[in-house]
Amino acid sequence: AGVGVGSDQTVTIFTPDTTGVVGYAKYDTATQTWTLLPSDRVAIFADRVEIRLTDGGIGDDDGVANGTISDPGGIFTDSAAPLVAVTGVVEGRKYVVGSAPTPACTATDAASGLAGPCKVSVAGGNAGGVGGFTATASATDKAGNTATKIVHYKVIYPWQGFDSPSLDPCRRDCPMVPVAKAGSSVEVTFTLGRVSGRPVQLRTPPSWVAPTIVGPLSPSKRDHGISTPVYRLDGKTWRYTWKTTKSMAGSVWQIGTTLDDGETHIVTIALR
Repeated sequence: AGVGVGSDQTVTIFTPDTTGVVGYAKYDTATQTWTLLPSDRVAIFADRVEIRLTDGGIGDDDGVANGTISDPGGIFTDSAAPLVAVTGVVEGRKYVVGSAPTPACTATDAASGLAGPCKVSVAGGNAGGVGGFTATASATDKAGNTATKIVHYKVIYPWQGFDSPSLDPCRRDCPMVPVAKAGSSVEVTFTLGRVSGRPVQLRTPPSWVAPTIVGPLSPSKRDHGISTPVYRLDGKTWRYTWKTTKSMAGSVWQIGTTLDDGETHIVTIALR
């Protein structure tokens, strides 16, 4: 009371710490809601907050220029971080190389507002653009609160199965396990799918998965055959020759390959 009619008045609120203070909130007794004063009417210092009110105008609750300013309100502090989301990719999902979406992000802050747009960074994978990736999105609000969201995903080669029908019966809807003669050389081959009409180029040769026995075999006959570490490229086909021994007869095995995208592909074969 007792201010100049229609005048501006500066009110100083002293506080030992203004960390997190982002403004001054007015309380509307009629609607029972809070609204922030315009930022050009609030000055925040290390030990105080200064607000500028106008009789009959901004900051005066009765809205009448009568030499009296009614000012229900208080310092507004934002301690909540923004809401951040990674878009484009989904946690745990696998995408085929060449068609993987680009990670992006969204962020909102209902209190003090965002200090700037959210940012997203991507790490992981190999030089061929495949493997495990981590997309990290972050955003900071005007109060200095920062939120981070992380999504893990994989980019893999277009796997089409093993080429040889005798080693991949599932491609022909056949539930039977393929059978080969113990002591023979079993050819294990596969050709990767194309990306944008072009053959996929692996950065490193596929690894041979050490054979694992899954069916009956006498303990005295435990023999994994003769194996070398990697497949060899034959034109556009990756090829591996698994040299079995006669002592492996009467057993069921799982064999396969691990690609440099981190994926392991397995097929089951019986030896008679």
